[in-house]
Amino acid sequence: PEEQQAAAPSPTPELSPPDPQAFQQSMQGLWGKYQDLMAQRLEALSQAVTAIQAGNLTHQLRHRAAQAAHKLAGVLGMFERDDGSAIARQLEGLLESETPEDWQQVVPLVEQLAAGMQTSPTAPAVTATAKTGCTLLISADRALAGPLLEMGQAAGQVWQAVPSIEAAEDFIHQGTPDLIVADITAAAMWSTSLEFVKGLLNKTPTVPVIALSATDSLLDRVAIAQAGIQRLLTKPVTAAQVWETASQLQRDRQLSAQILVVDDDPLIVQTLRPLLEAWGLGVVGLGGSQRFWEVLHLTRPDLLLLDVQMPEFGGIELCQAVRTDPTWQNLPVLFLTAHRDADTVQAIFRAGADDYITKPIIGPELLTRILGRLERNRLLQHHSRRDLLTGLANYPHSKQALTQMIETALGQSEAMALVVMRLHQLAAINLRHGHEAGHGILQVWGQCLRSHLGGYSLGYWGDGEFVIGLPGDGQFAQDALEPLLQMLRRQIVTLPSGERMQPDFDWSLATYPGEGQTLQTLYQGAIAKLDGGDRSA
Repeated sequence: PEEQQAAAPSPTPELSPPDPQAFQQSMQGLWGKYQDLMAQRLEALSQAVTAIQAGNLTHQLRHRAAQAAHKLAGVLGMFERDDGSAIARQLEGLLESETPEDWQQVVPLVEQLAAGMQTSPTAPAVTATAKTGCTLLISADRALAGPLLEMGQAAGQVWQAVPSIEAAEDFIHQGTPDLIVADITAAAMWSTSLEFVKGLLNKTPTVPVIALSATDSLLDRVAIAQAGIQRLLTKPVTAAQVWETASQLQRDRQLSAQILVVDDDPLIVQTLRPLLEAWGLGVVGLGGSQRFWEVLHLTRPDLLLLDVQMPEFGGIELCQAVRTDPTWQNLPVLFLTAHRDADTVQAIFRAGADDYITKPIIGPELLTRILGRLERNRLLQHHSRRDLLTGLANYPHSKQALTQMIETALGQSEAMALVVMRLHQLAAINLRHGHEAGHGILQVWGQCLRSHLGGYSLGYWGDGEFVIGLPGDGQFAQDALEPLLQMLRRQIVTLPSGERMQPDFDWSLATYPGEGQTLQTLYQGAIAKLDGGDRSA
């Protein structure tokens, strides 16, 4: 008998750590490349100083100098010139003042800023984490560790096992794993395990953690979530369950992300590019709002990074425009701003922003904010497309995928098959044993379908009805289905009451183009065979 429990995956984007030396060289090259631009901004401040000393500071000259100070404040901190960034921010405030006494303070500050900008910059420090390319299991349960290590070896993946948190800490001193599975079943391991996981949050990118626990209360889940653990599996748990959850998490982490950065300061865009691209994030830079709508539709980014103040349309106006289009209503939008006042922050969130980052930009903070938003957005997309019980595509998403499959078969003059599998008496099982029983059966079936036919189009359409899209003719579909059918025929599920039962089911298929040329006609053909008893498990 084979008893399994499905676990819904939790997507997390994969990022690879940068080469620190290459990153530092890139940043030093940017400093040299934009020396003339830096000098122009400093010259605007120097002209304001001359005018202040002569007593003829005009509004236009003061405004130009304030803008120069604003841009310097935004970029100097990215080159580890925090003092220069602070001075530039102070200069911006003084130049925006209408009080001549404040302008007098500009003179010594500009001199101090100019002196600090003459030295060669120190490239920003980037914490690079060594990676062993492995999954680390923290568990004293040899019955669990043994099969997982064997499965890893068979699949060409490296799994390492240590018996305790202390051993895991020693392991991580030598290199950081891609993923950690922590067995915190023992009560004595709870506090040390959670503290250990919290420590992993300081790494960039953070190390995803799957926890194994003997209990599943709300209090436990809150504590686990606050510690930063992505998934919780309740013991008893099989090695196969742990393997699938870990594999799904790693597959989802391999997804790349595209970031559209809109800022009129070319230094911001050029400085963000090596920072983000070094971690596997694609970057498209736009130096203003003129072509924003066109570039947005061309690049279809996963996240939008906007500057608040820009000529023509600022970031707030762009964000408002984005939120009026249903296509982009769920696009994560982050703001870059040198202003921290309450009015600016409120305006940002009223426009529909998800978060904001103050300039000067700090690399680890920016990465953490971006990763957090990408992860939340992908998690929402996952749940909007998946049936939570089976882990398979829900009806709308499955229908879309199957329709696309038919269109592809038409374009390539190929055959395909639509399979419909139906659990018998699901409603009666729910009535007699409770919905937990039916839910358990659906979870097991979802697990079986993903394990045997994970590379094909799978969907759950409700009421115990599963649909599968397979390429090729009917014979190919039957051959592909046979291992799954053998497993389902001997599948025994333990109900919440302790009673064990073997779910009954039947199945049928219809082939394209002979038995239907649309999804609906194929579905009707398969159902007609089921109702006519043409095919049975």
